[in-house]
Amino acid sequence: MKLKKFNTVHHYRYFVLEILHIVLFLESLRMKISTPIYLTLFHHLLHAESFSRGERSFSTLCFALALHEMTEAPFRAMDEFDVFMDAVSRKISLDALVDFAIAHGAQWMFITPHDISMVNSHERIKKQQMAAPRS
Repeated sequence: MKLKKFNTVHHYRYFVLEILHIVLFLESLRMKISTPIYLTLFHHLLHAESFSRGERSFSTLCFALALHEMTEAPFRAMDEFDVFMDAVSRKISLDALVDFAIAHGAQWMFITPHDISMVNSHERIKKQQMAAPRS
């Protein structure tokens, strides 16, 4: 099997699209994922089942973005998409999500307990943060 190297989340997302075989059958969507999936992600050989929890969150996010790219909806919501991610992966993920949301024009709601101060300002972005709970 040919190993792939990914430099950005977009390259990984398109790889996810390559390995998915989407079949519409009686208005239901079936997904068949080739296993085992071997890939070189950020220059490390990994087996899909040996991903850390943060890598699984990142991979799931890429998979969700690949599916979102194939469907249309007036609004979308993602809750705790960055669970188990480290700060670097969280920043990359947030940037990719914001870029994707702006490029595709739908309304998005991202819910996360983590800091979102690193999200760049844009005329179409409104950040809302709850007050910290009192102890």
